Amino acid sequence: MAKKKNIEAEVDGVAVAEPVEAVDASDTPLEMFIDHQRRAVTETRKALQELVPKGVREHGDAALKEMVEGYRTLFNAAIDDVVELIDKARIKQADSDDTK
Repeated sequence: MAKKKNIEAEVDGVAVAEPVEAVDASDTPLEMFIDHQRRAVTETRKALQELVPKGVREHGDAALKEMVEGYRTLFNAAIDDVVELIDKARIKQADSDDTK
């Protein structure tokens, strides 16, 4: 993995410290490629987030949470019904075994 070191740079006459990746001799080209791709995806996500207004993101997140809760409730109800049917089948099986 590449190690980060801070370098000083001047942007519009203002000195800023910026982390820069130092190349480590033990990094393979594949590891370096994967690291670059990971950072590219992160930066793309940040860029796309900046395109969407904050209110839209907040309401979208709330809508997603509500949708997940709805599905969770639906699936839990279906699972409860299946468990109940299995229990009834076991009781009927136990009753038929007792009468023999």
